[in-house]
Amino acid sequence: MWNHNRSNGNGSNQGHNNNPNSNAVPSPTTQDLQLFLRCLHEVAVTQISQWHDSLQAALSARDLSSGSSIRNNGSSNNNNNSQQQNNSAKTETSNKTTATKRNNREESSDSSSTSDSDSDSDSDSEDLIWVDGDMEFAVPKKQLKENGKPYFGWAFCHVNSYKAKTFKKDNLYCMGCMKCPMENCSFAARPMYPSKKKMGAPPKPTKIICPKHNCAPEWIPCTGNNPATTTTGEIMPCTLQNTIHHGNPQTVTAIHKGNHNHPRTPFTKHPLQQ
Repeated sequence: MWNHNRSNGNGSNQGHNNNPNSNAVPSPTTQDLQLFLRCLHEVAVTQISQWHDSLQAALSARDLSSGSSIRNNGSSNNNNNSQQQNNSAKTETSNKTTATKRNNREESSDSSSTSDSDSDSDSDSEDLIWVDGDMEFAVPKKQLKENGKPYFGWAFCHVNSYKAKTFKKDNLYCMGCMKCPMENCSFAARPMYPSKKKMGAPPKPTKIICPKHNCAPEWIPCTGNNPATTTTGEIMPCTLQNTIHHGNPQTVTAIHKGNHNHPRTPFTKHPLQQ
């Protein structure tokens, strides 16, 4: 009896060992691993570019707030100095005291109007990065690169230049934006420079792929100067003329024409555009 039960137990174990494993997962191929790593790379690049843009916006906002606080401290110091001068002037004659108070009131009104104009210029300088509409303005110093050239948020393409002894003019046009064609997708990129830089020329084909939908973004051209047209018949995009005035200090003025009718582009180029 004991031997018989033992043999039955062995037979049952062998039967279990012979059953095929229906839950086995096939090992991934090299192509699957490459596709997975590519998707991870695209997602990481997109997140890094978004963090970079948000960090730049935060730093520019902090610079504006710190500048306004410095001006407020300066105005408070001026008020304290004017109060000390008024107290010292009380020891003089009544006519001199009255004249001093009148001058202090005029100076305080002038300083307040100056501080108001400075705060307005700071708020305008933030908007000038994404300049829109027909306007002529002086580019703020905060918006100049180390080489003295201005920078903007829109993807402007240089067309031609005119040089003189006292200034240099650069003519540019807006290239629009590259955006994912899928609905409710916020993925965007800066357009590539065209093969021939002429007014309204389309950009080169992009190598960028939306990491979320795995599709190439579509070009949205700028038609901000509609109904004006270019020499080839396309709708005229927004134009920008920068004038660098040579002097000490060097100043930059700009003339912008048109209204942008496309999404904003990232500040920096995509790694595949480098």
